[in-house]
Amino acid sequence: MRKLLIVCRESKFWDMMSFDIPNNVQQVYYKWENIKYVYESVLQVVRDYNNIIASLSDEERVLFRELIRGCDKKINPGLHKLQWNTDVSDLYISECCQHTAELQVFVDDFKNSNLEVVRICEKICDTPLIEIPHGIVYKLKDLDRLMAKHSGGIVGNHLPSVQPTLTLSPENQMGKVWTDYIHKMDTLLEEAIKLCCRSSLQIILNILHGEGVSGPSPFISLSILLVDLKLTFSPTIQEISGMVRNVKQQLVHSLRPIPRLHEKFRVPANHLVAFHESIDKDNECVKIQNLINEEMLTSTNMIINYAKTWDQFRTVWDVNKDLFISRYENLDPPVSSFESDISRYSEVAINVLSQESVSHVYFLIINCSLLKQAIVEHCVEWQSTLTLLLKNTTEDKMDDIYQYVKENSERVMKVPTTLRELQEHIPLHEVLVEEVPEKEKIFPNIEDRFVVLDKFEVEISVEMQNRYVGLKEEWQQYLKALEEAAEMLQKSKEKFRTGLLESAEALKKEAKFVLEDFFANGPFSSNWKAKDLEYAKGSKRIHMFKDTTYTSIFLCSFKFTDALNHLANLREHLTEMRKQEEKLRSDLGIFNISIPLSQDLEKLEKQNDDDDDDDDDDDDDDDDDDDDDDDDDDDDDDDDDDDDKE
Repeated sequence: MRKLLIVCRESKFWDMMSFDIPNNVQQVYYKWENIKYVYESVLQVVRDYNNIIASLSDEERVLFRELIRGCDKKINPGLHKLQWNTDVSDLYISECCQHTAELQVFVDDFKNSNLEVVRICEKICDTPLIEIPHGIVYKLKDLDRLMAKHSGGIVGNHLPSVQPTLTLSPENQMGKVWTDYIHKMDTLLEEAIKLCCRSSLQIILNILHGEGVSGPSPFISLSILLVDLKLTFSPTIQEISGMVRNVKQQLVHSLRPIPRLHEKFRVPANHLVAFHESIDKDNECVKIQNLINEEMLTSTNMIINYAKTWDQFRTVWDVNKDLFISRYENLDPPVSSFESDISRYSEVAINVLSQESVSHVYFLIINCSLLKQAIVEHCVEWQSTLTLLLKNTTEDKMDDIYQYVKENSERVMKVPTTLRELQEHIPLHEVLVEEVPEKEKIFPNIEDRFVVLDKFEVEISVEMQNRYVGLKEEWQQYLKALEEAAEMLQKSKEKFRTGLLESAEALKKEAKFVLEDFFANGPFSSNWKAKDLEYAKGSKRIHMFKDTTYTSIFLCSFKFTDALNHLANLREHLTEMRKQEEKLRSDLGIFNISIPLSQDLEKLEKQNDDDDDDDDDDDDDDDDDDDDDDDDDDDDDDDDDDDDKE
């Protein structure tokens, strides 16, 4: 055919030079344009077919086997049946060109699909599931939401475009070759997702660990505050640790809804697992996650150490205020202790405010503004509690002074009406006088308390101010009352002492009178006969301080019956006088005055005891000689009658 084309081309040159062309050549030359077109068309079909076959691998040729067979059926007549000297229809050639063009389109689409899948895989590899802009600090909830949104969006944008790309491939009647092809694409996509997850985890690791020696940049913010009197982080360390330790699981969870290609194209799985299971078991991902966990552990230890820096202020919020104030009040500390403690909490508050409000701890930013505010509030509460205690105890001390003055003024100014009351009033007055210096020591203490209250600007009621101003005047009146009470007690002592001395003198005179009367009129003479004399029980003695008239206890109401009754009554009278003497000695002892025992009463008691012994002997003799002496008794009675008459 090529030789014919050469002959036709030379014939054209001959014709142009007006040379005669041989007849046998003219027949071909006249058909040269048609032959040329047919040749070029056939050549184009051959080239297209060869290009298609050359562009396909052995596996791909099997994949496109049906299309190639269809093209072969169309081209085979031109290869084996038709000749160049026969008329080759343009329709046949155009149909061959169309078949090869269609096959080329399929091949190109297939190639483009493969390239598109590779491009998508490259995008998946280059696009991490986690993207955290540098220089931005996130709250934990915002960061968690951002990571979930970004991971879901990236995977959702790229993976759905894989299936439509592969559906252009001729999947019918391909059998195992088509299955292997889908598995190959599926594995390619799986590796892309693995690389994506690894790079995403590596991003988190780089953020947590930092680059170089500068350390990590903070990207999570949390606050430290007081909750139920305990240091608490918000969000808690456990929440941050849970989020960081579950980064891989979060990526796995985001891949859970994505099916594999073999599920989409309904081909056998051949032991392929889901994407999320493959990522979960990937050794490299597990290794990176373990490194992330170590960074979180390091951060946790640093956070704990940071929290310990606030232990210097722990007593401010950790101590039970009610229990402390109760013990503090029982100790009754001096005013200087109140002032130092109240001032100390002011210093603590200043020290707290001087602490950094925001601290950088590894990859965290800790905001302690709320904690500082809470500690300062506790300091203010401590100051308020202590100043209130100081105010209340000051008011109590003033109340005690006022109550002390009121009660003791009434007691000490009461005039004693009996010697017993005088005995009670004298030591009471002495005790109160002794207590004056001790009580006066309280006044400077109260003044110091008011100075401290004024220093810390504690609001004091008008009533309390007035009581404080009038306290000294009230005390001066009390001291004046003590002086007046001393004068009153001195007068009362003189009055009672004089009365007791007069009573003692009267008792002395009475004892002397009784003794003289006893010796003068006692039952000593023969005129007194036992059982014939009667003591006048109705006789009375009159004290000298009441009346100067004395009546003999032996001579009043003369009705004599029995001498023994006389002695018994005398003994009873002596006992009463002794009791009176003892009482006078005891009462005069109050005034440091001692009186000797009455000698007259001692003589009477001794004489009375001797008479008792004699009377006992006389009674025995009388019983023995009663009958023998009747006449003598009659004579004695006559003598007694004569004596009585005289």
